[in-house]
Amino acid sequence: MKTLCIDIDGTVADSIAGWLRIANEEYMIGKSKNDINDYNLEKITGIKKETVYEIYRRVWDNYAEIPPVDEYVSAAIEKLHKSFIIKIVTGTVGDEKAVKAWLKLNNIPYDEFVHVRRSIEKLNAEGDAFIEDDPAIARALAEKGRYVIMIEQSWNKGQATEGVKVVRNWLEVEKLLLRR
Repeated sequence: MKTLCIDIDGTVADSIAGWLRIANEEYMIGKSKNDINDYNLEKITGIKKETVYEIYRRVWDNYAEIPPVDEYVSAAIEKLHKSFIIKIVTGTVGDEKAVKAWLKLNNIPYDEFVHVRRSIEKLNAEGDAFIEDDPAIARALAEKGRYVIMIEQSWNKGQATEGVKVVRNWLEVEKLLLRR
């Protein structure tokens, strides 16, 4: 059976919504999700990297409030799980117990959970297909010959590259992978 490696933040969990709520309330950045046009939040918000991570940790402390990225996530991964081993490969700063509890709460099945310290370590993950939202990681995986699908977000628009399929939602992910 083939292995599907799936990222969490921005790919399955819409954690940016909670991050923006806190950053707007406490740091007055005045940004909406559509304003986030770069993966590196510190570049476009002026908030230090450590603080960006701290806000994400707080978002994950309240994991039950994090919505899925779209309405198809759970059903699509459930269907894909019949044909793929599902491996969660994430560099999230969220607590692993909270992330796993979020997956359970949202009925997202998985067979293996890999929590990398740095996102670049995802390049070492064994898998047949990767679902990602970070354009740099998607590009690096494609350069290694991996099959990569990038969920389109405001921070990766227009950053498609050779070897990376860009989709709008999980229904498109499901169709691409089951046709493959």
